[in-house]
Amino acid sequence: MYKFNNKTFDCSLEAITYLLSTKWRSHILWHLTRKKLRFSQLQEVIPKISKKALSEQLRILEKEDLIIRKVHPTIPPSVEYEATQKGKSLEIILNELILWSKENLKD
Repeated sequence: MYKFNNKTFDCSLEAITYLLSTKWRSHILWHLTRKKLRFSQLQEVIPKISKKALSEQLRILEKEDLIIRKVHPTIPPSVEYEATQKGKSLEIILNELILWSKENLKD
């Protein structure tokens, strides 16, 4: 049995599939493992995502302790996101998925 944020899974593959199952989570996480980004910067690097979807996925990733949200006390407030250590530990997996897709999903 595998447990992730109060959810129980029968196998590790089921857990990681759940974690990265949405259209955008792995994409957001991959960018945030590389560097800190503000909300607007995330929209720039993922232009097809809506503001609503980005907000929802950021909240989920934060709740799952994969990213952290830092609010800087400026006017207007500046919010920055970055991967936690747990999130950064997925970088190698995300990079391997990218390499595999580039080699095997060509036109």
